[in-house]
Amino acid sequence: MSKRFYPETGYMARNGSFWYDHRVMLTVEETDRIEIFRRPYVGKPSLRLGSYGYAQLDAGNPPIGLRQVDAIDGRPSPFTVLVGRSG
Repeated sequence: MSKRFYPETGYMARNGSFWYDHRVMLTVEETDRIEIFRRPYVGKPSLRLGSYGYAQLDAGNPPIGLRQVDAIDGRPSPFTVLVGRSG
């Protein structure tokens, strides 16, 4: 079963040779490995924040830079933007 996320604004994710910004839903399959990058408002991605395999990604508690996709309509719910930001 795949896991779905949206990169947060200011971040990009890469899955293989494909790049995803905050407007494109990222689907992660069991064999995938993704990388998350910080992205300035203008230009290319810069700082690499981490690399995650399928088993490391929790759809209910995504790493910083990703947000959960609401299961009903495929859009992020307002609450899920806060997930992963507690310190």
